[in-house]
Amino acid sequence: MPIFSTVFSGLKGFLGLLIPPIKKKYFDQPKVHLELKSIGVGKIPLGLSRKNRTDTIINEFDAIRHFRIEWNYALTFYNNSEYSAYNLKLIEPVGNSTLIAIQPSINPLAPLIPNSNTQYSATFFQNFEVKAQDSVKLMNDLPNVLKRPMTLEYTNVKGTKFYTTFNFHDGIKAENIFSRKISH
Repeated sequence: MPIFSTVFSGLKGFLGLLIPPIKKKYFDQPKVHLELKSIGVGKIPLGLSRKNRTDTIINEFDAIRHFRIEWNYALTFYNNSEYSAYNLKLIEPVGNSTLIAIQPSINPLAPLIPNSNTQYSATFFQNFEVKAQDSVKLMNDLPNVLKRPMTLEYTNVKGTKFYTTFNFHDGIKAENIFSRKISH
């Protein structure tokens, strides 16, 4: 019996030394939620398209034009955990034809401390070549970039990378998925 308790005490002591650093590196994970709230949309006419017929007069409503549509959102990162998040970086989807402007720029050197948030202004730009009435329909749709998952990369204090994948559904509900790998 004394041998068993000695072995058990030694094993308990060894695991007590081994588990905290592993836990701190791999399991003490900040969890950063993303939230997007629409604050407006607009369009800028950029001129007539070369797709229009040149051998006849075109009705203004039937003319194909170049438009740039701009969707404006409030982008907020919430750290709803007890661990700071470092090196925040928004990873844009591959093959994205939408330009994204975030103001102010995301500063990867500024940590997102526990139970806090930070807000940005995000503008999504996309160019279209359509008739005027079709541009109005496009304004009411989501920008292409929000039809695919967006990913936020960040690290804990030990430099372990974590990801929040953000799925925006129907302009109403968003889903945050937390992982140690990028999931697209």
